[in-house]
Amino acid sequence: MQSRQVLFPLAARLALMMWAVTLVGLLSGVLSARVWPQRDLLAYFVYMPASGPVLNVMDMSHGLTWLMARGVNDLQPMRWSPDGTLIAYVVFGDPGGMHIHVVDVFTGENRALTTGTSANFAPEWSPDGSHIAFVSNRDGVNEIYVMAADGSDQRNVTNQPAHFDDQGVWSPDGTHLIFQSHRGGRANFYQMTADGELVGPLAAISFDTVPYWSPDGNVMLLSAAGRLYHLDAAGGQPQPISADIGAHARGWSPDGSQIVYIAAPDDSTRELYRARADGSDPRRLTVNQLAEIHASWSADGRYIAYDGQAGRTYASYVIDAHDGTVIMRLRFRAKTPVWQPPLPTALTAR
Repeated sequence: MQSRQVLFPLAARLALMMWAVTLVGLLSGVLSARVWPQRDLLAYFVYMPASGPVLNVMDMSHGLTWLMARGVNDLQPMRWSPDGTLIAYVVFGDPGGMHIHVVDVFTGENRALTTGTSANFAPEWSPDGSHIAFVSNRDGVNEIYVMAADGSDQRNVTNQPAHFDDQGVWSPDGTHLIFQSHRGGRANFYQMTADGELVGPLAAISFDTVPYWSPDGNVMLLSAAGRLYHLDAAGGQPQPISADIGAHARGWSPDGSQIVYIAAPDDSTRELYRARADGSDPRRLTVNQLAEIHASWSADGRYIAYDGQAGRTYASYVIDAHDGTVIMRLRFRAKTPVWQPPLPTALTAR
């Protein structure tokens, strides 16, 4: 079974019980036991013929996989909480809605944060983990809402029913939200305070990806019309850091020294690249027939997990972030792999 491949050596010698649990995992594909507090967890969606899309978490240290949730909407993003203990994800509601749920990866407890017949999706944790921004059409059109992490105090913070708002992203200090809106006659990103006071457009350019903040919070990585841009957090004009290479930004390395992006030079198949933070020294990491979609850098900076699509088929891989060497392929039809952020010391010290 492909998911049994391990990214790191097994820790010393596991006890007899652990070997028994491992054997169960090999036979069944996923484990019903729960994850214990540790690092190196990778969450991803996978389509199961018998049950549809599910949310799995793989313990990369031991090659074990846990089933976290069924009936998920795998077209919507999942998001780890900043402390790496919870995952917010979206499920299809009844009748016809979408709802945000949270699962505790260490206990398996699932909680619904939204209810009703409206569509609630695109959850984004605040940097301190106390709130979640999301999109909802409960008032007739897509708007940005903010709620407490337990689902209470749900508030419409854009409150502009004449406009279509989407994709809210927090600033690193949690004081502002950047969101996409069609106000002004075209799609663009706008900035507002966490309480909903509009600041204005992020820039005159209509970016095609959400901002990716540098780890130090000083710079945003964005893309527009095939180019990569830096935008200083303090304001100013976006600065191009690449030519038109069909690029779409995908994020930063944990130490902020490198960026990762998808590009299709000369209208070729989209592939995954990394470069220095300023866009120099680009290195192609993938060579395949997949059109790469998502990418996620591991907390230690050594690996990148990504997915791609060929026709109606998805595939996900873990590769060496330096040279693109394939470390493992995730389960068949796995998609949207996302690494766990670093755990607090209090949890790893248990």
